[in-house]
Amino acid sequence: MTAKKKDVKKEKMASLRSRLDAVLGKGVIVGAEEVDAGYKVRMPSGLPSLDRALAGGWPCGTVVELAGPPSAGKTAVTYATAAALQRRKGKNARILVANVEGVMDKGFARKLGFIVPYSDSDIRMIEHSRGAKLTKDEETELRRAICPVDFVEGAYSANEILDTVIKAAATDEYDLILLDSVAALVADDDLVRQIQGREVEVGCGDERAYGRAINGVVNSFCNRWFLTVRGSKPKNRPNLTVCLLVNQVRANMNTGYGGFDWKVPGAFGLKHAKSASIWVYHGKSLTKGEDGPKVGRMMNWLVDKAKYDIQPGAKGSIPFYFDSGFDPVEDLFRTLKAAKLAVHTGGGKWDLIDKFGEVKESYASGVGGEDGVIDLLRTVPEERAKWEEVYVSLFPEKPVLEWVG
Repeated sequence: MTAKKKDVKKEKMASLRSRLDAVLGKGVIVGAEEVDAGYKVRMPSGLPSLDRALAGGWPCGTVVELAGPPSAGKTAVTYATAAALQRRKGKNARILVANVEGVMDKGFARKLGFIVPYSDSDIRMIEHSRGAKLTKDEETELRRAICPVDFVEGAYSANEILDTVIKAAATDEYDLILLDSVAALVADDDLVRQIQGREVEVGCGDERAYGRAINGVVNSFCNRWFLTVRGSKPKNRPNLTVCLLVNQVRANMNTGYGGFDWKVPGAFGLKHAKSASIWVYHGKSLTKGEDGPKVGRMMNWLVDKAKYDIQPGAKGSIPFYFDSGFDPVEDLFRTLKAAKLAVHTGGGKWDLIDKFGEVKESYASGVGGEDGVIDLLRTVPEERAKWEEVYVSLFPEKPVLEWVG
């Protein structure tokens, strides 16, 4: 094709776009070179084994679903992500919490490293339960804030809550939005009547219609997220807000061989729009010693659906301790061990191997086996930094944590 013919074709395409802009609005149809891939930017979960499967973290500008049975660790993962964000961005982080299941447990959030300041009422309640006033240092610690953390209050129906989340996300002021949970959302009466032709109350034997109503709300939410949030560029770059959406499960009557005995509700409303679906479920118990008391459990996770370089079918287990939450250092050790970059060479000795197969560091038997190496990494930041450097080499491409425009 001659240069002259190319120019004519280019002019025709430009003319076509101009006519479409006049009808649809400017920017509805754009060239591929004008579309930014915001999802390439990652928000780490703070859990090394999970972040490896996520290609560095949650894809920015998208909705991610965390689903699983009660008390499996779904909310804990969202708080761990918020904690990692606070550690990375400090006072510049912005977090919005839509806690539909009740009042947020700030103590549990802090156990996971997510610092949320206590209110005056919280302080008085704590003092009342203790039967004594807090010291000045104790009160200062409870009121400590690292970054702005906002809550969705005064919105009760599914439509109101999700509409608030969409409008907040569209501003691109929030890095992270936590919605906990889909199962606790209550559909508007008008929506229920529209779906069923009459009002349906939960517990009156027709929860299927209620489920369809919620499914419709969630489907609308996901569609609006892509239309509103991904289309908004208030900061002259792609919207990088991440929405972690917690979902419960219900019994699966068609388990099949090797399947789960539960399934995720609202799946049709979520499956097309979410960038990933992570199933979170209970693992084995952790005890103090061989026959000691239970001190925690493993949190199992499985990538059920994945886009944007996330590994579909990837799975793992992360230690969760009742008194201190997740142990990212132990998870780092287990991740490199599974990748054969932390190798037990016998006699209690361990070698740390780099991506070229060379021994980067050796740990003598005096360290004390796996537990000794993990304790060393917890207490000596310089040693942990070596392991984190090797961990980053596991990724085909180094994760991008900030927008580079």
